[in-house]
Amino acid sequence: MDCSANCSEGCVDKVCRRHDAMCTRGCKQGYSGEHCCLPGIFGWSCELQCPINCNTCTSMNYCQSCKDGLYGSTCKETCPVNCKTCISQRYCTECKNGYTGTTCHIHCPENCLTCNNVGKCVRCKDGFSRPDTECQCLNTMCASSECMSCANSTYYADGSSCCPCNNNCKHGSCIAADQCTYGCEDGLFGPKCEFQCTQIDTKCSVCIGNNIKSSVCNTCTNGYYPDTNHTCVQCSKLCVEGHCNGNYGHCKKGCTDGYWNTMCDRSCIEKCTVCNQNSGDCLTCSSTDVFGAKCDVPCSNTCINASCHMNGTCKSGCISDYYGPSCKQCPTNCARRDNGTRCLRATGLCLYGCNEGFEGEGCVEGENSYH
Repeated sequence: MDCSANCSEGCVDKVCRRHDAMCTRGCKQGYSGEHCCLPGIFGWSCELQCPINCNTCTSMNYCQSCKDGLYGSTCKETCPVNCKTCISQRYCTECKNGYTGTTCHIHCPENCLTCNNVGKCVRCKDGFSRPDTECQCLNTMCASSECMSCANSTYYADGSSCCPCNNNCKHGSCIAADQCTYGCEDGLFGPKCEFQCTQIDTKCSVCIGNNIKSSVCNTCTNGYYPDTNHTCVQCSKLCVEGHCNGNYGHCKKGCTDGYWNTMCDRSCIEKCTVCNQNSGDCLTCSSTDVFGAKCDVPCSNTCINASCHMNGTCKSGCISDYYGPSCKQCPTNCARRDNGTRCLRATGLCLYGCNEGFEGEGCVEGENSYH
């Protein structure tokens, strides 16, 4: 039955059953499940988000499949180190390239891509010979006929042949099997870039070192930074949107109101609601009758309601008989009518002319004055 108003976008022809919105003609490419949702989405109309590490789920409490390296009903458990996918700590369903065994604990031979459960190579990496005994370099990567130099992304080995660089070397460049020219790709470390930074710290994205015990984290994933012990710690919750520099922890987008300093670890003074992130000077005062860097300068009593901006200028203008941004007094000899103001609030020019005996813009030149 066609209930297209309730069917998900992933249903072929937007056709689904009335009572449960299950797609009856299958899913479009890229969609899956009974309701044909995108990865990480569920619900009759695919309106709900799965738990963060789920690929597919049926509810917030049950994941059908997890992101690589995780398992469990909500994908919060970590697989053994070299597992790609697993169902428990004791059984991996797929190993990362170069590993084998029920827990992916067996390292395949040098230059071997895949090996059987006892560690015997069944497929060499590209650029290496058939695995009759061990994976040897194929002599097809020379930059010259006599193999005096090697092509890009290869290195000169055993004085006669060129071997491919480790795929995990940055820019694909190396000078030996265990020495990348520019180090490993981000997220990897070790002589052959065989270790993942997450083995040091689950929140680590860039690290250095040759083994797990002696290596340290340099850069952490979004929302974290390395402390003095190179442990990834969460950015201050006082950082705007929780964002901070992945190297030092400095807040990228400033501090939430009421705090300042590079890591938002200092409070604005009591009278401030917002202060400068670098200096702590007040940018907004909690009361409108004071101003200044410390919110300790009273607004002029010539301001209406004694209310002023942070530079001291009146917010709502001046009281009667005063004018201008700083509320100067109207000229003394301006004429007055009906107890109203005597001059223009913007310029100070007399509204109703001068008192008798005075003249001119500022009513300072009396016709009977003596010089």
